Amino acid sequence: MDSVKTFGGLLPEKRIAIIANREIDVSRIPSRFTLEMMNATRGGVDYSVVVKIIADICSKNAPEITPDFLLDNLGIDEINELVEYMMEPVTQKAKAKMAEAAGADPKNS
Repeated sequence: MDSVKTFGGLLPEKRIAIIANREIDVSRIPSRFTLEMMNATRGGVDYSVVVKIIADICSKNAPEITPDFLLDNLGIDEINELVEYMMEPVTQKAKAKMAEAAGADPKNS
């Protein structure tokens, strides 16, 4: 029997971040940015790198979002919350996989 699985063409759940009154679609974050974010937050947070990554992601559909724009319009606590919101789908999937591997029910993690 043939098996078919689609990669890269599926639309994830819509996720919008409102940054300084601008709606930014953060539904799909390319793997390159996810890996960069993981590296920038490993063993502490390099905010200069994190802000650049956020700006790169946002500028795909809002070119006016730059590192300077983010730093001028958001506090550090808001940057942290934005990172958590943007990375939440990846984080949740990772937690579910870890729970599954440990034999736990991923819904209770």
